[in-house]
Parts: sequence; C-alpha cells; structure tokens
Amino acid sequence: MHFLLRSMSVCVMSFALATSAPARDFIENALPAAKARAVDHAMRVVMDDQKLVGVVVGILQEGRIVYLKGYGDANREKNVPVTTDTKFNWASNSKPVAGVLAMQLVEKNKLDLDADVRKYVPEFPDKGHVITARHLLCHQSGIPHYANGKIVPTVRKYDVADPFSHPVLALDKFNQSPLIFPPGEKVSYSSYAYILLSAVIERAGEQPFYEQLQSRIAQPQKMTSFDPDTGGDRPELAVGYRKQGETS
Repeated sequence: MHFLLRSMSVCVMSFALATSAPARDFIENALPAAKARAVDHAMRVVMDDQKLVGVVVGILQEGRIVYLKGYGDANREKNVPVTTDTKFNWASNSKPVAGVLAMQLVEKNKLDLDADVRKYVPEFPDKGHVITARHLLCHQSGIPHYANGKIVPTVRKYDVADPFSHPVLALDKFNQSPLIFPPGEKVSYSSYAYILLSAVIERAGEQPFYEQLQSRIAQPQKMTSFDPDTGGDRPELAVGYRKQGETS
C-alpha cells in the first residue's frame, strides 16, 4: 500500500520526515537571503543534472521550516507546476511506517514476530516453510519482488470497489508465487512481502491498516495530509515519471 503526503512535509526529497501539517501555519521565512539563493541554485543544478521533473525542498532548523519551495512540474503534460500543496507518493518510503505499526503491536503483545504469519492471515497459502513477521520486516521472507522471481496472482472477481486497497485482498496480486529461497536464508528486497505484512498488521491490530496508521502515527504527528494512494485523477497529486529504460 502506498501513501501520499503533502509536499510541505517533505525535506530535501526525503519522504520519511514526519513534520506537522498543515506546516504553513508555522513556516517562517527565516533563511537568510544569500542562503536561500544558494539553495535555489543548488536545486536547479541537481534537477538539471538528474533530469528531475519536479521536487519540493524544505529546510528545518530547530523544528521550524525556514525554507520551502517547489521546483519543476507536478504534471509535465498538463503544465501543472509543483507547489507547496502538491502531494507526492511515498511509495516504498512507506515501508518504515508499516514497520513502526508492526513494532507498536509487538509492544502491546498483539503481534508475535516469530509466529507463522498464517496465524494472522490464514488466507495466505502455505508455502511449505514458516514465514514470520520478522522475515517480512527484514526482507528475508523469500517472497519475490517484481522481477526477481515468478509472480503468480490469483485472478477473481471482487464485490468491493478498489479491492487492492485492502491488504488481505491485495495478496491476490502475488499469493500463488513460489518462494525464491527458504525464509531466513538471505536478504532480498520485496514490496509484496510488505503487502503481506500490512495484512498481518491489520489482523493483529484488529483494525483496518489505514485506521491504525491514522490513529497511531498520522494524528499524533499532525500529518493531516497523509493518506493512501487510491489512484485516480487528483489535481493535487504529482505524476510519477521514470527515465527511459528504467524499471520499478
């Protein structure tokens, strides 16, 4: 599951910064003009060098945002510029957020890191090996990523809209895939493993994944613009681009 966050909570293209939103309430133009010009120049050089389409840079000093500016396009085809209200997809930067949710459940004795994940999500097929939440968190589950193994989905009809926004149903995207190695044998990055972890969190926490995220992370940190990426044509969203020849 991917999440979005308004650009004012993004710092130097790092999407893991949990600053409060709406941040504009306490933004101060406190960065000296010379430094602001230097940052502006540096960002334009980086954008040109890396062929970046659009970014937002924010600088924090002692907990205050002292510089915030959008560069480039949120949607190049529609000539929509990046602004401080643009939302960016956190993509895999949301994995640490799932990790925090999991460890909060461990602290509450609601999640056993070393129990078979099928204890929580029996819908996930038996792979002939015990896969644990610890394996999922550490990318040691053996569940393939996008192109490092055979991905076998379950194809069926659903009676809910946007079924893959529900972690348990999203397992259908890969749940018949064979493991690429026995769990715990090695490390191999897997986004699909984190879909399974999201389902485990949902079941162990006895509350929808997104509601747990809101109540235990987003709301306490006042991250009011943090919401799931449900797709669709939303004008505040930055379009994702990749260089020609790149893969996910």
